Amino acid sequence: MPKTTKKQEEFILPERPYKKIAVTFIVLTAILAIIVVYFSLSKAEIAIVPSKMLETKEFSIKIPISNSTSTSALLTAQTATQELELVESFEVENFRTENGRANGKITITNKNTSPQVLIATTRFLNPDGMLFRLKNQVVVPANSEVLAEIQADELGPKYDIGPAPFSIPGLSKSLQKKIYGTTKEPMTGGLKKIGTLTAEEITKAQQKITNSLDNKIAEKLNIEKDENKIILINKEILEENLSNKEGDEVEKFSISLKIKTDIIEINKEKLITWVKNQYQQELSDNDEIINYDLNKFTYTLQDTALTYVNLKTSLPAYVLGTLDLANFNKKKLYGMDEKALQTFFDQYPNISAIEVKFWPFWVRTVPSMNDHIEIKIK
Repeated sequence: MPKTTKKQEEFILPERPYKKIAVTFIVLTAILAIIVVYFSLSKAEIAIVPSKMLETKEFSIKIPISNSTSTSALLTAQTATQELELVESFEVENFRTENGRANGKITITNKNTSPQVLIATTRFLNPDGMLFRLKNQVVVPANSEVLAEIQADELGPKYDIGPAPFSIPGLSKSLQKKIYGTTKEPMTGGLKKIGTLTAEEITKAQQKITNSLDNKIAEKLNIEKDENKIILINKEILEENLSNKEGDEVEKFSISLKIKTDIIEINKEKLITWVKNQYQQELSDNDEIINYDLNKFTYTLQDTALTYVNLKTSLPAYVLGTLDLANFNKKKLYGMDEKALQTFFDQYPNISAIEVKFWPFWVRTVPSMNDHIEIKIK
């Protein structure tokens, strides 16, 4: 190894300490600048998509009857009481078949200038040669019509025929053109269904007529639907009669009812307005109604009295739940990445989704400064 001469040694200077200090200062300054830039520029934007929830609320309302002393109310009901009788027929379920005598109604027309007497068993003949006979004597006024009953001349299902014109072969050819019969409904009974009436069948029939009672009452009383009115029927069965008893062998049986009804009319628009107001009053400050589902608005008559009717109503609405962002503690979000933010906001049932944006591109977590976190409702 070559030796350093005395002359060369004179030019080797000791390392100066301020050089390390300068380098360290530059590095620290750069790091500090990066930190300053990071914290001054970093930003997190969180857009919240609120959930839309269908909520149904129920309310009870006591509505004064308009002819009572409380007629000053905005929402009043009108009532009308009627008594009526309903009859419905049912076929037995378990039966055997046997030949019977077909029968039905016939309209007899007399276009002659004098009345025509037709005795019982008068023959009526259709174009296919099917012979029926008049059950009871009738008098058909001149230039008029009467409705009478006819039955097949023989037993058997072949007489269960459809509507048809009928001539009266016992009359002269000239009179047959002026006096004749017409059926509008099929003849029935040519094939009889004979069964033993059971208690179960009677109970099932009673349940069926009860379930359809409102519709039958509305049909009987000619109550027409009105978009502006709510029609409610309060009913009381005064009397029920069965045409047959358990164990009877029959083809059909019937139930007749004597019913007392109260027909109640309510202004639909006023009732819906009242229910909407009640709904609004029960909402929290952070909830907002998007729209009401009026197609699912329901009402049930609870009870009635001389001066009021009591209704139970149900109304669904789509409610938008919102966060109280003004008082939201942003510190809970410090340091969270996008996945952690998604998990955090999943705990709120009134939030359906969030959209997260970090800035600049290298930022991946929420900065630890409130004014660098923006939360908004989308």
